[in-house]
Amino acid sequence: GLITLPNAIHVPGVIYRFASTNQYALFTVTNATGAQSVRAAGNFSEKVIGVGVLELISDGGVWWLAGKHHTVLANAQFSLSTNFTIGTTAVPLPFNATDFNNSQGIALIGSTNGSTCTIAITNAGEYEFNPSLIETYDGANTITFWFKSGSTISNMTNIAASGTFCKGANAVVRVITVPFLVNVTTTTFFEIWAVCDDAAGNGVAFQAAGGVAPNDYPLSPSIICPVKRISDPR
Repeated sequence: GLITLPNAIHVPGVIYRFASTNQYALFTVTNATGAQSVRAAGNFSEKVIGVGVLELISDGGVWWLAGKHHTVLANAQFSLSTNFTIGTTAVPLPFNATDFNNSQGIALIGSTNGSTCTIAITNAGEYEFNPSLIETYDGANTITFWFKSGSTISNMTNIAASGTFCKGANAVVRVITVPFLVNVTTTTFFEIWAVCDDAAGNGVAFQAAGGVAPNDYPLSPSIICPVKRISDPR
């Protein structure tokens, strides 16, 4: 249902408490009239676990979350279960599976080059990307990875100081992790890009599930990228 809150300016220090008897409840707070601010970002959504309580407090100008409550923050994970070659022309790394997604403003979409490699975040907040890649080498080549972002897919630019690189040798396999924090205030698109300094190229590799119990093992994706919201926007 729709509940209208009073203007935060007129009720400083007032706390409103909302609860649900459902297993999960999604509360969406929006600035419908433009006359006041909601968490200084216009709107937000919070998913409450079970009979947990959502509390909002006015500071005399803005409505904020108050106290501790058991919420499920936005989170998703995307992966690639094929091999992918990285050459001397920089490319965004693709994904072919959504491992999980709690549908709170994180989505995997297509990009201008036709691959499904763009992660869109629509709700304001600070987010953590923690991609892990299984690197394979045919020679002593260097692969460089970095993040791009933009307000549209067509205008994404490099994120400063987001790069990392690895240099291998023949028959070497390495797991590379590239954690990164981003601050989102409006809908933003993200991609992970890579380039190799050798024309022969190197890349990422997966391993299919196999073995016989008790030595059976699951699929090892070539790329796994968890994304989660960790706090309000800075």
